[in-house]
Amino acid sequence: MKPKMLNKKLFIVLFVSLVTAENKVFEPCRASDPNLNRCLKDTAQKLIPLLSAGIPEIGVDPIVPYHLNDIVNSVSASLRFEFTDVLIYGRNTTKINDIKIDLKKKTIDLDFTSDDRMVSKYLVNGTLLIIQVAGNGPCFIDIVKANYKMNIKYDIVKGKDGKDHWKIISHDSTANPGRMIFKFDNLFNGNKILSDAVHKFVNDYWKDIYDEFGGQIIKKLVNKTAKQIGKLFAAIPAEDMMLPFVCFFNRIIFKKIPLEAFNMNINNFMLNSALSMLVIFVTAECKQSFFQPCRASDPDLNKCVTNTAQKMLPLFLKGVPDIKLDSFNPYTVEDIHSKDLGIIEFHFTNNVIHRASTNKIKYINLDPQKHTIEISVSSTGDMISNYRVNGTLIIFPVTGEGRSNLTIVDTEYLYKLNYDIVKGKDGKDHWKIVKQQATYSPKRLIFSFENLFGGNKQLSDVVHQFANENWKDILNELGTPIMARITKRTVKQIGRFLSLIPAEDFQTFIPNFIPPCSKSDPNLNECLVATINKVLNQFSHGISDLNVPKLDPVKLNRVSIEIPGLSVIFDNSTLTGLGDGRVSDYKLNFEKGTLKMDYLGNVTMKGHYKINGRVLILPIVGDGDYTNTITNLRLIMKYSIKTVKQDDDGKDHWNLELVKRSYKVDKAQFDFKNLFGGNKVLADTTLLFLNQNWEIIMKEVSPPAIDQIVQICLDAVNKFYAKVPINDLFSP
Repeated sequence: MKPKMLNKKLFIVLFVSLVTAENKVFEPCRASDPNLNRCLKDTAQKLIPLLSAGIPEIGVDPIVPYHLNDIVNSVSASLRFEFTDVLIYGRNTTKINDIKIDLKKKTIDLDFTSDDRMVSKYLVNGTLLIIQVAGNGPCFIDIVKANYKMNIKYDIVKGKDGKDHWKIISHDSTANPGRMIFKFDNLFNGNKILSDAVHKFVNDYWKDIYDEFGGQIIKKLVNKTAKQIGKLFAAIPAEDMMLPFVCFFNRIIFKKIPLEAFNMNINNFMLNSALSMLVIFVTAECKQSFFQPCRASDPDLNKCVTNTAQKMLPLFLKGVPDIKLDSFNPYTVEDIHSKDLGIIEFHFTNNVIHRASTNKIKYINLDPQKHTIEISVSSTGDMISNYRVNGTLIIFPVTGEGRSNLTIVDTEYLYKLNYDIVKGKDGKDHWKIVKQQATYSPKRLIFSFENLFGGNKQLSDVVHQFANENWKDILNELGTPIMARITKRTVKQIGRFLSLIPAEDFQTFIPNFIPPCSKSDPNLNECLVATINKVLNQFSHGISDLNVPKLDPVKLNRVSIEIPGLSVIFDNSTLTGLGDGRVSDYKLNFEKGTLKMDYLGNVTMKGHYKINGRVLILPIVGDGDYTNTITNLRLIMKYSIKTVKQDDDGKDHWNLELVKRSYKVDKAQFDFKNLFGGNKVLADTTLLFLNQNWEIIMKEVSPPAIDQIVQICLDAVNKFYAKVPINDLFSP
């Protein structure tokens, strides 16, 4: 990565919090693990959001919506029914209850629960149980909390890649829905009385209906599920099946992108993360990134980060319980009332937005100087509501009450946001949206209202045709309250994310190297001084992605000083202030492999002390808390640079070895509590003497502490170099 790098890579540290030993996004599953099945269950559950959008690279279709083949009655001579243009929604809410795999018997038992909605066209004619039914039109079937159990048998075959793959040879299944709810438009050619009677009957006796023909729907669902699993097996070599699935996605989609390729620029990245979260699946097992690598110097950087954001979108829509970010597909919006429009009064309540899998992030721009964010998104969604309307729609009188579905097709949303930096509940700085502007441009609106004019089909069809042909006029006249609710809810989701993530955690794998420093630059050292001072404070707070520990504050080990006539012990000491200092001089010599650095800063040490003996001519004894404030601590460090090749990436890295160190101090002040058992007179006299003679005291007691500080900093820098190849630190 070139030195013109990332200010704060928003999303990396969020994921670091999720990809730790305590809380991995994908738990690596091993065949030898006694808890293998539990591991597979957890991993499969976390894959659902990804599968909801599909994986076109390997031919896995989206599961939201699910496309099913036509369903035609094949079990009853007395009833003819057909379902065509079948779409299944809700598979992104699937809950994996259990997975059991037997590698010897080559079997997989899968247990999952799902809330599904089938949307299709229907045609029905004949006797359903004991009643006559006839109709055709749109239909909706909700399959509530259906429990599916699948037993899959597989064999091992050679794939096109010449490797062994699992192949499904048979599968059995059972399904037990918790409830089914049927809604058929245009039964009996719109006769409301007959339609209501049939609907009451089928929804009261849904179990019998399920036994009659529901099994065919379930069978289609199960077969499609098995087909999707089979496509995964065809893409994943058997040897990779027991690795974290994330490694598979990395290999298939991003062709083994190295970990250090996380080179994102916050100027174009922030809203990628805010709108598209959570898909960097980094584990020690694969050392790879789900991110397309983006370089700050890349002329197509905006395109790169937008593509990355698009791949993160499914998990953002799913929600992130780990950080209490609610699901955004589906999501609810506030009630919508428009009685103030005068000519028509309408109300939409219990509004639920379902987004299609065709959501697309078009571009994202962020200006950290102006504190502005701009994001363009295209999206298709359905708003399902309870409605009540009365008045004149353009030129048509209209009245009705019931369920409605508003499909907003391929809408381009443009969000322009201003943010400020505020203190959060955690005491840390956070970004807060203070101003927003949203515009929208749908390609089409499609209206569907049940029970217009009390179920009068003729009047209803006329109004529907008029509304759907003149949707632009209706949008201009009535659409503002609806679209305002949708855009407001989106901005609220972004704001929620920003409130959860401290600004300091918008970190990077490589700190923000600005300005760029070139090896051939005759002023290289001056450039490095400026660059290091820009990132020093951030570096001092640690970069967990790179295993770089915090240096401010930093814990010190026990310091024990034994000199003739004096014994001093400093315990449980904490040093603060390193991150607020600066590098005053930096001399790097590539040819000789040497480095000299001067550091200047004000630091404070606090902890527990125990002292007994004499300082110069003054007897001293005490046991308690202490504070040592050091003004203008100057550390001069000389290092030799060794170049080593890392096994994990095969690239050259630096490792520093300390050759010499020295230090100077402008002033030091001591405060020892409980000197002489709390005798204030003796204590005050002794502290006055110590602080007047601080140079002599520091000469005796400071070297062990200075050695610790220098070594701790050196260890942190070497951890950084161990993760970052040399060629990523400098431009040519």
